[in-house]
Amino acid sequence: MDSFVVFGIAGALAVKRIVDALKMAGLPSKFAQLAVFVTALVLLSANEAAAMYPAFAVWYERGWTILFIALGSMELYEVKRSLNGD
Repeated sequence: MDSFVVFGIAGALAVKRIVDALKMAGLPSKFAQLAVFVTALVLLSANEAAAMYPAFAVWYERGWTILFIALGSMELYEVKRSLNGD
C-alpha cells in the first residue's frame, strides 16, 4: 500500500508531463484522455511488477530517476520560455 501511495503522487505528475510532451509532439487533443489512461496503466503495471520481482525493481527505480530528471528539465525549459515571452 505504501508503494502505491508514493507511486500515486509521483505517477500523477509523471502522467501529466508525459501527456503534455505527447501533445507538444503533435498528439491531437481528442486523444489526450486515452493517452492519460494508457500512460497511467503502463506506469501502474510497472509499479506492480517492481513489487513482485526484486530484479526488476532496480531497473524500475533507475527508470523513474531518469524519467523525473527528464520531466523536470522539460518543466524548467517551459518556465524559462514563458518568462522570456516565447
